[in-house]
Amino acid sequence: MPLPSRRFPNAAIRVVVADDHPAVRAGLRALFATDRRIELVGEASDGSNAFDLVGRLDPDVLIMDNQMPGASGLDVARRLRARGGASPAIVVLSFDPASSRGEPIADRYLEKGVSGSEIVRTIHEVADAAGRVYT
Repeated sequence: MPLPSRRFPNAAIRVVVADDHPAVRAGLRALFATDRRIELVGEASDGSNAFDLVGRLDPDVLIMDNQMPGASGLDVARRLRARGGASPAIVVLSFDPASSRGEPIADRYLEKGVSGSEIVRTIHEVADAAGRVYT
């Protein structure tokens, strides 16, 4: 069952990005600036900071690389799920299917080579599927 919406219907989807490559974070920052329905609220360069940032900022969506120093994207996703309570919808980039061992850890997995429009569409889909409806 979806979680109740944590935002007003016209609010932006609050996103945190975690990737150890500054160029990837800059590219996502520029991409999100083109969609008024997405608000980038934080960035992390490693898994440990990503986990802490999510706790402080309470985003709707966390989009992160799976291969980061400190903790992988899947490690962060596992820790968020184990923490309980409302977790953000999670998108993991550069996913290695063998690393999840069949666990339903993230809400969606994307390869880093996907288009910007695919990333934006996925953010909207996972936010909506998590019961956070935005217009």
